[in-house]
Amino acid sequence: KYGAKSAAAGRSGEEYFAQILAKHGITRDYTVWYSLRIPNDPRNSNATKYNSDVDVAIAAGDRLILIDVKKWASGHHYWTLFGLPFKGIQPMMKDGKWKLGANMAGALSRYRAHLPNMRVEAMIVFVPTNSRGAAPSSVFALKWPGGIKSYLHGAAITRIKNSLQRGKPAHPKIEALLNQMAR
Repeated sequence: KYGAKSAAAGRSGEEYFAQILAKHGITRDYTVWYSLRIPNDPRNSNATKYNSDVDVAIAAGDRLILIDVKKWASGHHYWTLFGLPFKGIQPMMKDGKWKLGANMAGALSRYRAHLPNMRVEAMIVFVPTNSRGAAPSSVFALKWPGGIKSYLHGAAITRIKNSLQRGKPAHPKIEALLNQMAR
């Protein structure tokens, strides 16, 4: 859908983030899955099917964090105003439409529907775009559809550790669903 170059960039960003997770002990202290399908809507068999996936999911106890990894141009401030995204002062538009996709909001809704009584949240994580470690200057004020917050990779590690209970195994319902959704 996005072309070989975009797919390769996405894959390298996900691999980089996997290394960051390992470096910070996330893969040791929490249960981690990579490249998960988005489940069908259990309430509506005619609901939209998503062609994308969840790049990373991290769980501990009854808590689950869904993560979409992004590799965007470095040196820019990304932000939203009234739900509309900007790169610096330039509106982020493609083909006359505002550019941020709603796939993570859809994924969050579907996972929450499948995991009632569990605490499911989502985040967008930005990783460096080159070997020098250059990343966007700021994504603090960038919100995605569904109110999903954006984090630079370092801040994401802190948020993950503050949200999850270290060393606690994933709830069996979370583990069963995510194992089923693994590609």
